[in-house]
Amino acid sequence: MSRAASTDMDVKADKKPRATNCTWPLFTAISDVMMQAKKGRLEPEDLLSLPATDDVFVQSELLKKSWERTVRQFNRDQAAKKAEELANPEAAAKAAKKKKKKGEEVPSLTRALWPQVRGLWRVAFGLYLVSVGLAFLGPFLLGRTVQLLQTTQQCGLKEQQAAVELQDDGNLVSDDPISISDACRESSQIHLGYIYAAAMLGVKLCEAMLRSWHDHLMTRLALRARAAIIATIYR
Repeated sequence: MSRAASTDMDVKADKKPRATNCTWPLFTAISDVMMQAKKGRLEPEDLLSLPATDDVFVQSELLKKSWERTVRQFNRDQAAKKAEELANPEAAAKAAKKKKKKGEEVPSLTRALWPQVRGLWRVAFGLYLVSVGLAFLGPFLLGRTVQLLQTTQQCGLKEQQAAVELQDDGNLVSDDPISISDACRESSQIHLGYIYAAAMLGVKLCEAMLRSWHDHLMTRLALRARAAIIATIYR
C-alpha cells in the first residue's frame, strides 16, 4: 500500500463526526453537507451527528426510569383505591361497574414519555404560537399601508377641488390622474409605506423561520419517543 493511500486512510479514521449545530436559526449547519453532496458521494462520517440529548441509548434509559416510576405510582394508586373500596363497599360496587364499562386500567405510557419530550414540546409550542401571531400581523400591516395610500389620495383630491369642475353628485369630470403634492406627501407621512413594506417582509421571514423550527423540534420529539419505545420493546 502506498504512503499516500495510507495517509488518506488515517485522515478518514481520525475524522470525527460533525455535530449538529442547532443554535443557528437558518440551519446553516446543513449547508456544507448539501454543497458536498453536489460535488461527490457522501460518506457516513460526512453526515451530521445527532445531538447528545437525542442519543437512542440516552432516551431509552430515560424512558426506562420514567416507566418504572410510572408503574410504581400506578401500583400505589391501585393499592389506595383497594383500601378505599374495602372501607366503603357501596362505592366499591359502583366503581366495579364503571371499570367494566371502561376496561381494565393500565399504567400510562403517555405519562411515562412526557418527562423526556416536554422540554422540546414547550419550546415548539411557543414558537408555533409566535408564528401564528405573526401571521395575523402581516394583514394588519397591509391594511395600514392601504389606509396610508387612501389618505394620501384624499389629500390630493382636496387640493384639486378648487381647480377641477365637479358634477352635482361630487364626482370629478376630469379623467386626469390625481397629482399628489409634496405637502400632501409630508402631511400623510407617505414615507411610512416603505417601513410597512419592510416590516411585512421581516414578518413573513420570521414566520417562516419559526414554523421551520417548530417542525424541526416536533420531528426531533417524535424521533426521541419512537427510539425510546422501540428500544424498550426490544429490551
